[in-house]
Amino acid sequence: MILLNFIAPTGSKANGDINPKDSLKDGSIKPIDLYLDGNQNIVDSKVIAFEKALEGFIEQIARKKRKYKRESKFLEYAFYKTHHKFLKNYVLYSSFGDLIENSNYDCVAGTALYALILERLDIDYTIKEFDYHVLLIAKTDSEEILFESTDPINGFVKNKSEIKKRIQFYTTLGQETGLIQSIGAKEKLDQQSYSVNNDINIQQLAGLLFYNMAVKSYNETSYIQAIQSLEKGIRHYNANRFQIFLEILLDNLEDNSTVNTEDINPEYSCD
Repeated sequence: MILLNFIAPTGSKANGDINPKDSLKDGSIKPIDLYLDGNQNIVDSKVIAFEKALEGFIEQIARKKRKYKRESKFLEYAFYKTHHKFLKNYVLYSSFGDLIENSNYDCVAGTALYALILERLDIDYTIKEFDYHVLLIAKTDSEEILFESTDPINGFVKNKSEIKKRIQFYTTLGQETGLIQSIGAKEKLDQQSYSVNNDINIQQLAGLLFYNMAVKSYNETSYIQAIQSLEKGIRHYNANRFQIFLEILLDNLEDNSTVNTEDINPEYSCD
């Protein structure tokens, strides 16, 4: 059971500029384009090689589908086969670029990969966002199945009571944890509700990938890099957690005389 970040947000709906479901269907945008958003210090040749390998993998498992009488059994096969091939090393705050280059993953990057594969297999699903975790619910005609990317042994869950138990755990985790204090933000957030249980889409999940990159940079005191990652995240998912984090970042920049605030995108301001 893995923590997503160090900052507890309040829930909100997204305010994205594009509808990723429509864009994915008409081919005008690919999930990997959302996940990488143009950079992440990964060369194009590695991205192309990963896409080719992933496409071959999806074609391989799709051919197996007709051998399974029940779709849930096929999904179980796909879950563990995917994990074995692509998700090798759990590393907190992994970007999708890290997954491509080194098979590193966390709950956000791992869920992003599963969402990409289910899109290609034309299997319905819902991405669940909590304060400190992300997971996926795949849907068949007869049942819902939880995909827990950070649990390579027992991450495929069909039992309804176990699914309910896990969702309840992550829903209440934000209310019980004290990790928010680790970034000195308690005074900003302690009067807000930390309980988040949102259904999000691929575009919003891409936003969380960049949010975690911003948190990583913040923890390394690379505040300008954190701002740049957060800017990308906000383009995909303008949720409360992003705005709260932005205020914290700008406060740190104001207090740090060694940082040239002119390097910050002027779009950001603290009103």
